[in-house]
Parts: sequence; structure tokens; C-alpha cells
Amino acid sequence: MAKKKKTATKKTTKKTGKQGKKQCPKCSKLVGVRTHQCKCGHKFQTAKKKTSTTTKTTESSENLDNVQTALTLIRQTGGIKQAKQLLDTLQKLG
Repeated sequence: MAKKKKTATKKTTKKTGKQGKKQCPKCSKLVGVRTHQCKCGHKFQTAKKKTSTTTKTTESSENLDNVQTALTLIRQTGGIKQAKQLLDTLQKLG
């Protein structure tokens, strides 16, 4: 039987620092993660905030308005069947 050759794996270690710290690419010093500008003058880019939560809130409030309108229509017409007939008639008209 042929023996498998062991391949040497090269371990590379990045100089990343500690938890809660980031490394300045200009001077290689470790600074806090909330630091916007290093003492050497390097400015870190800040991530833009997501705005998806406001979109979801708007959609849910629109859905709530639609449900409330539908319930009001059902109450005023006397039931679901009557409300559906009214909506079908209105749709045919235009």
C-alpha cells in the first residue's frame, strides 16, 4: 500500500487584535471599534443604517387601515355576503 504524503499547511496569522478593537490600516495601532478617526488621521468608514423597519411599519399600518375599512363595510352592509355583492357590483361599474 502506498502511503499518503503529508502536505505542509501554512498557517497564516492576521494581526487582528482583540475583541472590541480594530486595527488602523495606516499606522497599525489598535483602536476601539466605535472610534471614527485614529490619532494618525485615518478616518474609518461608517456603515449606513438600514431603513427597512420604517417600510415594514408603513406596510403594516396600511394593512391595518385596509382591514378596518373592510370591517366597517361588512358592518354597514349587514354581513360578508352583502359586502362582497356590493364590491362586485362596484367593480362591474367601473
